[in-house]
Amino acid sequence: MTFDSGTDLLARVAEGLDPQPDPFASDPHLWVRERLGEFAWSKQVEILESIRDNRYTAVRSAHSTGKSHIAARAIAWWVDSHPIDDVFIVSTAPSAPQVKAILWRYLKQIRKRAGLPGYITESEVPEWKIDGALVGWGRKPADLSNAEEASTTFQGIHAKYVLVVMDEAGGIPEWLWNAVDTLVTAPTNRVLAIGNPDDPSSHFEKVNRPGSGWKIIKISAFDTPAFTSEQVPQEVLEALVGSEWVEERKRVWGEDSPLYIAKVLAEFPLNADDNLIPMQWIYNACERDFSGEAIVDQGKYSLDVAREGRDESVLARWRAGVFRIIRQQRGVGDTMKLVGWLSKEFASHPAAKGIIDSDGVGGGVFDRSRELRQPVSAFYGGRRAFQPKKFVNRRSEQYWDLRGLLEAGLVDIDPKDEELQSQLGSIKWRLDSAGRIAVETKKEMKSRGLPSPDRADTLMMVTAPMDDWTDSYARDPLSALNDSGSLTADLLTKDMM
Repeated sequence: MTFDSGTDLLARVAEGLDPQPDPFASDPHLWVRERLGEFAWSKQVEILESIRDNRYTAVRSAHSTGKSHIAARAIAWWVDSHPIDDVFIVSTAPSAPQVKAILWRYLKQIRKRAGLPGYITESEVPEWKIDGALVGWGRKPADLSNAEEASTTFQGIHAKYVLVVMDEAGGIPEWLWNAVDTLVTAPTNRVLAIGNPDDPSSHFEKVNRPGSGWKIIKISAFDTPAFTSEQVPQEVLEALVGSEWVEERKRVWGEDSPLYIAKVLAEFPLNADDNLIPMQWIYNACERDFSGEAIVDQGKYSLDVAREGRDESVLARWRAGVFRIIRQQRGVGDTMKLVGWLSKEFASHPAAKGIIDSDGVGGGVFDRSRELRQPVSAFYGGRRAFQPKKFVNRRSEQYWDLRGLLEAGLVDIDPKDEELQSQLGSIKWRLDSAGRIAVETKKEMKSRGLPSPDRADTLMMVTAPMDDWTDSYARDPLSALNDSGSLTADLLTKDMM
């Protein structure tokens, strides 16, 4: 048996009467270093310290800067450094995969590595429970339906230390932001909103304005160690955005592209009146899932032809609103290779049809495809519009119709196809001297340093009304009009739903 000395006993009694503060509670960076044995680079440290010091923190970030990575660590630090009986975490993101597969996947790894108490469920609504008590959950906006339901849900959270994390904040509706405000009324509460500055019409853009009351942190690609020469471990450097990716995006997207402005420069692109398609409509199309309807549809194919250079030859498929790129190649050389692309698809899907951009070199591909009796039609974007008093040509007219389909929510595009998103968001339009709508040409886009919108063109063509899928130009295009001078409803929507 051992006995404390009088001095030791007095020290222990004094500590019990006046316990020393937890050093981790005031130093989240220290928590990451000591509890996880991890390195945080300077902007990540700035985020952690802002959560400690400010009630509201907004982080607009370029692609791949480790923002969700550090947000998960901030959540774990918050739970570990505050009294369990008085702490709560709320996280949200626009979709279920963004909630579960990103932030909460990180959290599960962290909880296990740091030996934090409790467990994290893998249900549709992930939850963190400690000794049977709920200390946090992650939900997408659809789980809460509206501001009233969200406010009611939040009213059931009674904790002194609440941390709300809004991941991919640009896609979170304004009503949910307002509901969050009803939750974080105490000075000990915190809100972290992080995301790419994609949508200039979002509430996320508003909180990123000077004078918003939020602590604003911007992380462009050029703020990362690859460009600043900040000394970081090699594994950290490799996990962050690098100079090769930035140069590639500059070439593929162009420096004027909304995606380059958002995902490289970490700035909100201008919501210009002369942009044909607002970026929010494009992001909405990325969030849709029409795959159930597409299963039973043989679909339609569209082919944009490019022989040489940096332009792409692109083959795409449309099925009940689902649009996906099937094949693409730069500098294809022999255009007869493209006929082979179509032949392969028609062999697998004999009920499908195809449409080919036939104004230029694509004319030869169309002629050969017809010679082989493939079910193809020609699209002539430079020809007369169905509504010649309103549009300068068919290309402008059909892009305007595509704009309407995106606005109406009738298109599902691949969220991973950032080149398509960039092309759609970069196209401009104007009125000519006769007051007709003129959509920017490929040549005009190239003069602005942007790539040819080959992928966007395939989407534009494949959504064309049925007159473009027949030999309609053998007759007067005006016969497709109704009495009001616009395309009939069935002509616009046939085979599109």
